[in-house]
Amino acid sequence: MRVLVVVGAFAATLGGALAVAAGCQNGPAALRTDASPTSILIPGATPADLRFSAVLGRVLVPGGASGKVFLIDDRTFAVTSVSGFSSPTSVDEASGFLVIADGAAREIVIASPTDGHVVARAALHDVPSLVRAITVSNEVWVTEPASHRIEAFHFELTSPPTIALRGTIDTPSQSLVADATRARAYTNVGGGAVASLDAFLHTVVESWPSGCAGTGTSGGLALDARRGILFVACDDGTIAMLDVANHGAALAAFADDAGASGVAGIDYNAIRGHLYVALGQGGVDISELSLEGGLAPVDHIPSIAQPACIAADYVGNAFLCDPAGERVIVVPDVHLGVDF
Repeated sequence: MRVLVVVGAFAATLGGALAVAAGCQNGPAALRTDASPTSILIPGATPADLRFSAVLGRVLVPGGASGKVFLIDDRTFAVTSVSGFSSPTSVDEASGFLVIADGAAREIVIASPTDGHVVARAALHDVPSLVRAITVSNEVWVTEPASHRIEAFHFELTSPPTIALRGTIDTPSQSLVADATRARAYTNVGGGAVASLDAFLHTVVESWPSGCAGTGTSGGLALDARRGILFVACDDGTIAMLDVANHGAALAAFADDAGASGVAGIDYNAIRGHLYVALGQGGVDISELSLEGGLAPVDHIPSIAQPACIAADYVGNAFLCDPAGERVIVVPDVHLGVDF
């Protein structure tokens, strides 16, 4: 059973933040009616990371040993690909370009999303895990778990574009999410903690309790930047909510139906106010940010896949990566969100 536990001292804080946000009048995306999941084959790819690019209107799929990056149109589900890489392990978009962490080559690569033409590249210190665009500082960050560091590269849109190492952050990093509103990034650092990182100075500004029981925080992070809410997926299926504008103060804890297999990943649609939880045993739970201060269950969509990651677009789709099946499964969200 899902249980919502609101930390009383912070319920009013969250409610106030949402009330202020209500004046922005950012309505939810159009309601979808095609509720059946769609399976998209990605031959040769075993992705463990997905990203949605609103600029490209594509879900970005690192192809691993296939040497390709796949791009899925989030409306038609048509698949295109660009090739010529060694082993893309993670991919993001920055200024309309693909930013690729190439594991086998130990490189960060900037390439065209249309033909794969490489416009810039730089060597990495160690094998990469995640790459994320940090737009507020015109940087690209790459996590390197074996070295317990993040490398920060400056991405300059010169002609041709350039990328160069600007700094490093010595910290373990299990997940990474950027916050352009506050010039911060957040990462799970183990030991039941979440670190707030300065996007310009490359320092750990603060370290907060994750809100997870024990030390588990392995299911990922998601952010509502406008409302200052960081969602933390815990090993036991709990979703903790932290106030990033108030030193990581606990807002609420939401016990999902993840069961013993836990959470494979989370992502968030800020337009609908929906959090998508990929379950380790398969399927997706959809929860909604409520004005009362927390999350409320909306739907459970079963799936035959055992996902390794999830990405949400803006039109009402959650994309699950299924490495074992060399495919991506699209789960449509047919529920209208809160009109903030």
